[in-house]
Amino acid sequence: SCRIIAIVKANAYGHGDLPVSEHLNKLGIRDFAVATLEEGIRLREAKIHGNILILGHTPSFCAPALSRWHLTQTVTDYQHARELQDAGLPLDVHIKIDTGMHRLGISPDHFDDILDIFSMDHLRVTGMFTHLCAADSSQPDDIAFTRGQIRNFFTLEKKLEHRGIHVPIHIQSSYGILNYPGLPCEFARPGIILYGCYSDTSGDLL
Repeated sequence: SCRIIAIVKANAYGHGDLPVSEHLNKLGIRDFAVATLEEGIRLREAKIHGNILILGHTPSFCAPALSRWHLTQTVTDYQHARELQDAGLPLDVHIKIDTGMHRLGISPDHFDDILDIFSMDHLRVTGMFTHLCAADSSQPDDIAFTRGQIRNFFTLEKKLEHRGIHVPIHIQSSYGILNYPGLPCEFARPGIILYGCYSDTSGDLL
């Protein structure tokens, strides 16, 4: 029952975003992710069907384009969510959670901010996710760190469910799928694995 969000950013890692997305559409894939607003519009202009998630930042003054092209925007901090809300247009968003990478995303510690985003009347939260930044590593410290990220994310999900909030979630990108399979998520985000990925010299997947 887990659905695929096909990552086709950066011209599908150089393989051609339009032919790749068109072929995936024919195979039944209805969820895609890109890096920028421009990449999302390019797919829409090519008649790619389904949901298109923008992983990068889109400023609030571009909200009309997000709405017009039916694109889903990632929210990585509370201020960004507030600015999109103030644009006054109905928008679909996914909330990115910082579970330990400390680069982009809202910390689970800021629970009240996360709750407030769910209450914003112009934003429809259609997903929530995190990024496992060390999922490609077989080092014990990195494995422990990744398991901690997973634990932090599901702890947040349970806190939201106790408030009556359920939202589709996704955690695994390519190496998360390979090295941490079986997580109870509605989506997975294969990227480089769609096009081939390296193994280490021992033959074990990283």
